[in-house]
Amino acid sequence: MKKSNLNSQNVFVINGHNEGTNKLEQLKQYIRQSPYIEPLEQPKICKSFGVPFKISLFRKEYTRRFYEYLKNNTTTVCKVSQDTKIHRAYLCQVKRLLEKKGLLKVVKLDRCPVMGSPNVQFVSTNEEILKSLKDITISNQ
Repeated sequence: MKKSNLNSQNVFVINGHNEGTNKLEQLKQYIRQSPYIEPLEQPKICKSFGVPFKISLFRKEYTRRFYEYLKNNTTTVCKVSQDTKIHRAYLCQVKRLLEKKGLLKVVKLDRCPVMGSPNVQFVSTNEEILKSLKDITISNQ
């Protein structure tokens, strides 16, 4: 066994196992720092890091970006897509997932700032906004 010191922690490297973990961390960091990576490019990126294709890494990052964007901006999925370059169809799936988990709410219906369509859902993940919506719902019952 070879002993290695990473991040001030004692880590034992057995047959290069830590090397694969390091590559995975480098890939995660690359995804975090990169603009949206198209789905057809994602396997190529993984391969360039010597890591098997892991779609979950990309999904987690783009879900995180969507969630974080909506913490500071109450807007439409179309506007988030325009600003983040993440496909709108994918963001609609993420929207539904976050709604089911209670992490995202529809705040209002209004005209879409991108398409100009009326009665479009404006959504938010901001905890204060979600709490105020919950308080309104409870008081109306």
